[in-house]
Amino acid sequence: MQHRIVRLALVVTAVALVVLGLPLAIAAGGLLRADEVARLERTALLGAGQVNSALGRGDALELPRVPAGVQLGVYDADGARVAGAGPARADAATTAALAGHTTDDVVGGRTVVAVPVRDAEQVIGASRAAGAPGAVARRTALAVGAILAVAALALVVAWLVARRAARRLSGPVGALAAVAKAHADGDLRSRAELSGIAELDEVALGMNASAAAVAEALTRERAFADEASHQLRTPLTRVRWGLEEAIDGDPEQLRSAAAAAVRDIADLDHSVRDLLDLTRSAPAAGSTDMTDELRGTAERWTGPLAARGRRLLLEIDHDRSWRIAMPVEAVRHVLQVLVENAEQHGSGAVTVRLRDAIGGESDDVVAVDVLDEGEFVGSWPVPGPPEPGQPHGIGLLMAQRLAAQARGRVVLSARRPTTVTLFAPRATDAR
Repeated sequence: MQHRIVRLALVVTAVALVVLGLPLAIAAGGLLRADEVARLERTALLGAGQVNSALGRGDALELPRVPAGVQLGVYDADGARVAGAGPARADAATTAALAGHTTDDVVGGRTVVAVPVRDAEQVIGASRAAGAPGAVARRTALAVGAILAVAALALVVAWLVARRAARRLSGPVGALAAVAKAHADGDLRSRAELSGIAELDEVALGMNASAAAVAEALTRERAFADEASHQLRTPLTRVRWGLEEAIDGDPEQLRSAAAAAVRDIADLDHSVRDLLDLTRSAPAAGSTDMTDELRGTAERWTGPLAARGRRLLLEIDHDRSWRIAMPVEAVRHVLQVLVENAEQHGSGAVTVRLRDAIGGESDDVVAVDVLDEGEFVGSWPVPGPPEPGQPHGIGLLMAQRLAAQARGRVVLSARRPTTVTLFAPRATDAR
């Protein structure tokens, strides 16, 4: 890329120099010859002013001094040189001057100017001035040499400027290529730096945005795989236990267990589809009646907790409206995570409490506390997937993310007893 930019700049500069320099060189040559002709004409006129009517017969003509290499001569009407230097007989320019015309010509590399000498309106002779041999050619060559020197300097400057511009352009382009290669190799954390060149900055911003979008999509897919397996493990285990216990019982008990398993698996299928939608995109707008949702949570978890010798308690003020501005799918999965976390890692009774975030009917935020009698172990907020052996992690991480996507928050209100709280905005129709 650098070589192409430099080469293009040099070609454009060279074409511009030829287009401008060639007419300039031709014009300079013409001006220099015109200047030489004017100078010789003045010299010839000075010589004509020194001529008397007798053309020096009987009295030698005293012609003015001329620069070295310049010839000045006077010719009579017959074309014979009577004074000064020059050819013995009149040449073509001098003959034209004897005819009454001021004439210039180039003879043997000399510029020649001849003017008529008049007496009483009669041409009685001619004054001829000839420049030094090759004088105009030398001066023209110097002028053309100066033009060529300036052109060469212009090419050097163009080369330096183009090289610098090429480096300034190729550097950011190379950096963009390196970032693109890093993205292709799977490093989506690599970001393109802004260079100050508007067009390249637009490309860099587009690359960064696309990399962020791809990274987010991959994160969502990986999170779904982890979270779905985590969320399915406990329900599937319960289904398995129920079927295994029913196998040893009577056929009616097995039939009942199979029917319950079918219902549980259907619920799991629905939950997985909801979780997939929530994980891959932001939850749609919606509202949830928390009173009904907590009753459904109690129905789902009372049995599993009782099997462990524990209780599930609900604390709800039924005289209040507890509708929140969060979609029911997100609320259901968040509560699933919080209660399951209390079942798996807590101890004692599990209490689900529905309350105003601060207190009073005018509050705009509803709080749902899920607490048990154990002590929370680990860091909060949950930074990411847990290390092996860590009691809390994927589930709470998912709950935090789902709540945040639905304009809510999941926070650790107390470590002992473990209290995790979902804060959600109250629906406008519940105020």
